[in-house]
Amino acid sequence: MFTTKKKIALFLYLYIGLLLSTSLSYAAQFESDEHVHISNIHNIDGDLYTWGEKVTIDGVITGDLHSGYANTSINGVIENSANIIAKRFIHNGEINGSLRVFAEDATIDGSVDRSVLLFCGELLIGKNAEIGKDANIYGASITIDGVIHGDVTIHSGGSEIISSGVSSIKENVYISGTIDGDLTVYGKNIHIIAPALIKGNFRYISENQVDMDISSGVTILGTHTWDLPDNTEKEESESLFLTTVKTVSRFFATFLFGLLLMVLCKNYISSMVFQLKEKFAITAAVGFISLALLVIFVIILIFTVIMLVTGLALISKGDVTSGTIIVALSSIFGPISTVTITTLGIMIYSGKIVVALFIGSTIISKLKSNPKYLSISQFFLGLAITYILFAVPYIGTLLFWIISLIGVGAIILGLKNCNKGLDKTKMISDQAGI
Repeated sequence: MFTTKKKIALFLYLYIGLLLSTSLSYAAQFESDEHVHISNIHNIDGDLYTWGEKVTIDGVITGDLHSGYANTSINGVIENSANIIAKRFIHNGEINGSLRVFAEDATIDGSVDRSVLLFCGELLIGKNAEIGKDANIYGASITIDGVIHGDVTIHSGGSEIISSGVSSIKENVYISGTIDGDLTVYGKNIHIIAPALIKGNFRYISENQVDMDISSGVTILGTHTWDLPDNTEKEESESLFLTTVKTVSRFFATFLFGLLLMVLCKNYISSMVFQLKEKFAITAAVGFISLALLVIFVIILIFTVIMLVTGLALISKGDVTSGTIIVALSSIFGPISTVTITTLGIMIYSGKIVVALFIGSTIISKLKSNPKYLSISQFFLGLAITYILFAVPYIGTLLFWIISLIGVGAIILGLKNCNKGLDKTKMISDQAGI
């Protein structure tokens, strides 16, 4: 049985593979608008990447669908898999591959031929839904009325819902559909409602006994087991849910901060990305030198604090002259080191934004002729890839520092060469059509 960490690692590796494989393929189409609509007369040959306030798929996509932003609806046919990040997701169509969803609110009332992986606040798998293989579900309020032909694992964690100024915690699982395999549920309030049919074994881990009446029409063909949650299982389930929420929150916070920089400092951002495109090795070297400077100034700050304490101690013991000199020196080095450390910290945080723009613009310029230079869609794609890389177990932290430091180098060189490099940057971007 896979642990939660192994499941996350497996999902991340598969998702990175999907992104890289489709990015290297030229059979890909990018759509970015306030409302992206693939009508029922459209047939997209290959993969489709979409970003928009509203995404509606009524036509046919012969490859994978990768969709982000607020609202996504699938009413047509996806011949491969679908990967969705949205506030609201609705699926009434047909997906011939797998489905992976990160959404605040999701409704699935269509077919999915293979497995599903769902991270949702509220989830409804409707009566018309049919899932061909296993389902792994993480959410707060989960309802299953449809048919799932494989095993089902549900982790229900609390989610704060605010309505009319009143805060409440939702943590409920309702099942009235058909499950051909085993059903395992981790949750607080579990309800099995007629005409639910569970053909495999039913195991639930909960503080409370399941709400189920066999005489009312509920059928369980396998065994029925109730286990009380131990601390490890409870902490693991809650940790996964909270980690997912925090990661998504950090992603969108960085995304909004990056958009602000793109609006207020467009010329500087262009110069920074230009340094990465034209002087990547030098940019990386400058970034790693900045790490050495950060370490040096942290050491200086530590010694400054020690000097301040020492100087005050000397003054208190009567050695006013020596104490005053030491305190004066600490008052000089303290602000300098503090400002330098703070500045480098901001640069490290912003570094991944510059690298994300570089990654996104590079990929889209390879796949699409004459794309807009440094667009929001390029930034979103690049930032999504960087955050997926950061989440890879064991090497994610290393990748974070490498990408952030390369970005710091781009920021330093971009600020240094901005005024004299803008005309050249613009000329090259216009000639390349990016």
